[in-house]
Amino acid sequence: MSGSMIAGKALPMRALLTSLIIVIALPFAGLADDRSERIDAARDFIHASGMWQSILYNMPDVGAAVVESIREMRPELRDDQARDIASLLNARYETEQPAFLDTVSGVLANHLSTADLRELAAYYRSEAGQVQARAIARGSEMTDADMAALILALPPEAQAEVARFGSSQAARNWLTAQPRFIGDIERASESFGENLVSSSVAEIQAILAR
Repeated sequence: MSGSMIAGKALPMRALLTSLIIVIALPFAGLADDRSERIDAARDFIHASGMWQSILYNMPDVGAAVVESIREMRPELRDDQARDIASLLNARYETEQPAFLDTVSGVLANHLSTADLRELAAYYRSEAGQVQARAIARGSEMTDADMAALILALPPEAQAEVARFGSSQAARNWLTAQPRFIGDIERASESFGENLVSSSVAEIQAILAR
């Protein structure tokens, strides 16, 4: 399975994450700092890097996906029922987004130290990092060639910042953590989608019974 899953739809999470940095991985030391601070730092990095905006951009229309599944089982589903089910689920999805952000932040905090997360966030707030973050936020699936073109278009001092960051331990630790992080986010995303639907079953049944 590639990408994260929400309501049975794949997100290009691997492409998103591997586009964040291009460095050589080194082993990562264990975590020994305060977890609450680490989660706060993770949330800051998620926002600064464009990762959260990209996750939202790439998520499918949850309501439409569930309606499509119901219609396969119940071809007689009326348009007004389909509309109300989609509205219900999409509203609940909007309400639960902050909780899902907390989940993603907690998962990321399992893999990187507070110091690493702060350094990563600081880089993505730099001139060079913001160029990359804006592309990531748009849901762009950047190849190595795309990233290289972005970097070459930067002024020399910003290119030097990219080189410095790429050789930093924080960047190396992030690349090392990505495979485990991706797997954990896939599972968290699937659980989020399942909980979103299961918590709406009573309301969906009421709509179908009309």
